[in-house]
Amino acid sequence: NNLLFSTQKEGKNLLETLDDLNTKIDVRSKLIQAIENEVSYLKSQISKKEKEVKKLNDELTALKNDYAAMILKSYKSKSEQSKLMFLLSSEDFFQAYKR
Repeated sequence: NNLLFSTQKEGKNLLETLDDLNTKIDVRSKLIQAIENEVSYLKSQISKKEKEVKKLNDELTALKNDYAAMILKSYKSKSEQSKLMFLLSSEDFFQAYKR
């Protein structure tokens, strides 16, 4: 009887241990799934941000080119205005003719 009782007790303990292990496996599987979902979400966010950075870099390049063209045009315009102002600032016609 004692041997039978002890074997039944061991069997119950093993079943409880098995249930505990199955519960741990289920919890860890759910955790792994949650982490995989988070990784997928973060990858999509990274991709979205990379596209946004590329768009902003392209826009920055275009703005730099426009700014350079504007500076050049302003310099050329200023140069032409300076020549005209140099002529118009003459004291008389003869001085303007010489200039």
